[in-house]
Order: sequence, then C-alpha cells, then structure tokens
Amino acid sequence: MAEPILVPFDGIGSGVDTLSWGQCEIWRSMVAVGNSLALGASFPAAPGTTVASVADMLRFIVSRHQSLRTRIVVDADGTPRQQVATSGEVPLDVVDVTSDNVAVTEATRLLERYERTIFDYPNEWPVRMGVVLVHGVPAHVVAAYSHVATDVYGLDALVAELLAAEAGSDLPALGPQPLEQARQQREPAARRQNTIALRHAAKVLRAIPGRRFGESTDPREPRWWQIGYHSPASYPAVCAIAARNKVHTTPVLLAGFAVALCQLTSTDVAATRLMVNNRFRPGFASSVSPLAQSCATAIEVGDSTFDEVVARAWRALTLAGRYSYFDPNEMAELVAAIGRERGADVHVDVCFNDRRRAHLTPTLDRVPAEAELRVAQERSAVRWERPMDNYDHSVFFHINDVPDAFDYLLCADTHRVSPADMESMVRCVEDVFISAASSGSRKIMTPVFGNST
Repeated sequence: MAEPILVPFDGIGSGVDTLSWGQCEIWRSMVAVGNSLALGASFPAAPGTTVASVADMLRFIVSRHQSLRTRIVVDADGTPRQQVATSGEVPLDVVDVTSDNVAVTEATRLLERYERTIFDYPNEWPVRMGVVLVHGVPAHVVAAYSHVATDVYGLDALVAELLAAEAGSDLPALGPQPLEQARQQREPAARRQNTIALRHAAKVLRAIPGRRFGESTDPREPRWWQIGYHSPASYPAVCAIAARNKVHTTPVLLAGFAVALCQLTSTDVAATRLMVNNRFRPGFASSVSPLAQSCATAIEVGDSTFDEVVARAWRALTLAGRYSYFDPNEMAELVAAIGRERGADVHVDVCFNDRRRAHLTPTLDRVPAEAELRVAQERSAVRWERPMDNYDHSVFFHINDVPDAFDYLLCADTHRVSPADMESMVRCVEDVFISAASSGSRKIMTPVFGNST
C-alpha cells in the first residue's frame, strides 16, 4: 500500500467536555468489549470518481461534523472526555492494483483491517477511508467509523447529506453536535428527563427476575457465538399478525423474542433492554453523532395468547421511546444499587434491536394458512457467524434489514446459553409466528427447551 494522502479539514467548533449520553452509552460497550465496534462498508466507485473527489468527500464530512473530528481522551481517574478539533489532517489510503478481481480482494482486506483494528482514540480521527484503484481509476471506496463517532442511523443521515450535496440541494440543519449535547444534558430540562428515566428503570429492575441464566452445559471458546437465521415463513406470518393487531411489525417481532426468552429461562416475564433511535427527539433528526440508547422493559408472557403479548410488547416499545434518554453512568450506578438492595446482581444484559429502516406492515392479499407457512419454513436456513472473545451482553437479538423475509442474528454467551439452545431459540421465534398467524386466541404452547442449567 502506498503512503496515504493527508486530507486537510477545517470545521467550526472545538473544545473538551464530558461525553454526550449517546457517546457514553456506546463508549461503555466499547470498553467492555475491547473493540471499537466499527461501522464499515465497501462499495463500488461511481463512474467519474477520482481520488481528488474522494478526498473532497472526506474533507467535507469531517469539516462539517464535529463527531468525525473528535478524539477521546481519558483522564487519570478514568473519565473519558471528547476533544474536538477545528482543523487537522485525516489520512486517505490509496491502493492501486492491476485487475478488477484483485480490486475486490483488496477492498475486502482493507475493510477487514479497518473494522478489526482498534482505533487509537486519543491520537486517531474516528473515520478511516480508502480508495482502491485499477490502473489509476477508482474502483472501490472503503470507509469505517468508530462507533463512538456515529451509529447506523447517523450513517443514514450522512449518506442523505452527501446525496443532497451531490444534487445541489439544501443541506439539512446540523442540530446540536456532541459538544452542545453534553452542555444541554446538564441543563434542567435534560436532568428532569434523566430523573424520570431512572425512576422508570428502578421500577422495572425491582420487578424483574434476578439471575436468569445458569451455567451452560456446552461452554465454548471463543465465548460469544453468533447464529443467524433466515426465515421466509416469518415474513407473511408477522405481517398477518401485525395487520390483525393494527400495529407495525416491530411489536410482533419483540413479542416473538419475548416468548422464546421466557422458554429459554423458564420464566413468565421477559426482561430485556430495547434499543431506541433517539432521532425523533427535537433537533436530532439529521444528527450524525451516536444517539441510540436502550431502555429496560419487562413483558409478561405466561398464560397468555400471543396477541396479548403483542399488545404488551407495543406498550413496552412506547414506554422505551419515552425513557431511553438518560445518563448511562447514573443508570449503571442505579443497577448496582438495586442489586445491593436485592442482595443479588440484577441481570440487564439481554437486548432486542430492530435494525430495519422501515417497520411498516405490508398489505397481504390474504392470511396465509399454517400449512403454507410450514412449507415456507423448509427454506429457513441457519448460519453460524464469527465468534467473539468479548461481548457485553448474555443475549443480544437483532432483526436484520433484508427484503421479503425476516433475518435474525442472535449473539449469546455460550457459558450461559449453549449453542444448541441458541438454535432452539431462533427456531422458537419462527414457530411462534407460524402458530399465531391464523389465530390470535390460541394460548402460547411453545415447549420449554434448555441445555443450560
């Protein structure tokens, strides 16, 4: 690889402050995992792209957004702070190869290096970008961002900005960037919001089961495994259930996960954290900075019909939107305090995250029969993805953004949940949907599974 090009940037605003709540939430996860949790992608260069135009794009986004020219410095007492610079230089990697096939390989390698190499937080800018050329002509652009600089919806906002700039349209208003967010979060309005969020969390934490996971009968190394499950049958089933209940599809998916979680843990209440994109809050719609936070919820499942669980999941999501904006450090202190109060740690390390951009319910011509769904279920496919040495949740259930099917990704601690139970769990979610698609009055009859003790 040739020496990178140093791209100068010059933006507005600089200073040092505490982390914003969104930065703090993801920073705590990054430290626990020991990984930058980088968000990256490789994509073909558009016709007419030049190295100079890629450098201009890099200069534009870093100059415009404080979060992309922020370094994280840690005080002697361990307190992280955001340090925003007005100007500087960010490297752009340039790789020139001799064929399209080699270019694809080099772009893949570059992305893998960007994502796997931990950012040097106090010394490196949180964006890495490179361009792969074929005989001097750009073929692929590769980019990765430290998660403390942005989140998935922040990248959506960034892409929308770039498209607007390319079309010559007006750019969206920036809204408060992380330095200003940190200042606002010390003001009375934000402190009141923090107080009500902590009060809600305390109520949930005092009510949920304590330790839900025993020791797995099949612990593995690396410790955290990931199972993906592609389910064509779930798509029409979930859409039918959502239409019947007059809700969008996320509450249905959450209800399915809640049922499977209760089967796994032999409990009647599914206690989970819900990830919330806080961009619905005033001024945050077009923010590139990290804003997602999570909210602890409890969903009753025992002795219910699935439609009853869907209604409770809908209410849980509604409450999560209200209570998902808070100081993560104070939340961690609250969890520890209630653990001491109860005389045992309260486990809040189960999370549900719907990654899809659109959650609306497509219209079906008719409700599919269970027999049809069982035929579609034969096309469902399990895949095991790369295991991880460290992770900060016992169970994390993602809904991936794919068309015309539901695709689940379950990450779990195999010292708590065996690989066999992980597979049973994703299959359980699908079975619940198929069983409930044609009738909402049927009691949940999914059998308890468990290789974990």
